[in-house]
Amino acid sequence: MQEHLLKLDRKEKKLEFWRTISGSLLFVALTLIFYGMIFYFFSIYIPNSFLLNQKIVVILLFGSFIIWHLTLFLVVSVLHKRSYLSLMGVNKNLNWNQFWFAVFLTISLSFLGLAIAPLESILFDEVHLPRIEISLLKDWIPWVLPACIVIFIQVSAEEMFFRGYLLQQLKGRFNSFWIWAIFPSILFGIAHYDFDTFGNNTFFYVLNAFIFGVLASIITNQSNNIGYALGMHFVNNIFGILFFGIGDNLSHLSLVKYYFDETGIYMTYIIIFQTSFQIITFLILFNWLNRNKNEKNSEKIT
Repeated sequence: MQEHLLKLDRKEKKLEFWRTISGSLLFVALTLIFYGMIFYFFSIYIPNSFLLNQKIVVILLFGSFIIWHLTLFLVVSVLHKRSYLSLMGVNKNLNWNQFWFAVFLTISLSFLGLAIAPLESILFDEVHLPRIEISLLKDWIPWVLPACIVIFIQVSAEEMFFRGYLLQQLKGRFNSFWIWAIFPSILFGIAHYDFDTFGNNTFFYVLNAFIFGVLASIITNQSNNIGYALGMHFVNNIFGILFFGIGDNLSHLSLVKYYFDETGIYMTYIIIFQTSFQIITFLILFNWLNRNKNEKNSEKIT
């Protein structure tokens, strides 16, 4: 009994709110320091000609999220005395079945969305529709595998922090949905603020990220693993970076580039359309998860 109480006491200390605040601030500080060190290294030792290749720049940008993993590992290990892998879920590993199911479902719904694309000519005047540019396959294919790797590094870093670290720390101290789901999602939305690019559409862009954050938090809480959220996030970024870019600085790896006014109504439509499909994906995953839970509970009873 005494040993059990000791374990509970240790768990409580790991979840103390001051540790969460301190850990978050330490994460931000260390991340900025490491990024500063990398930029300094590149400015001294890497020739500018190397960075003239915009595809390499995008790969390095997404690959730099390995810093998030490193700093989060340090915070969790030193400040909370817990395993970094515990951020993935209660079993301390990524549920690959959940991940691949979410990947399959998100891809399927995305192709359904592409089938609706021809209707855009009915909804919008030609002046609002994008100019499309398709890259040569021989120029695109060599970058597919590196892009998939660094995008996975990026999305897993974000999921480990927002739906792993913050969600678990807050859920361990507060039962309120408004704290463990809404608060991290607000931060996730703010992190996507980009008025210079999207203008008035920034509100919709931030709202889209916020809604995704809430949905990802709910499905992660229900499944006790980041697998579903990671799968949704991964496919979303793969499509947006590797397949269908919007003609910005992140589109250099894209197979198809869409050039249009990102502050205009067509961008508003794209964001709302994407948000709608995220909600549909979430509802299917949530229903699937609950149905499987009910079936397992029925098997236990019988």
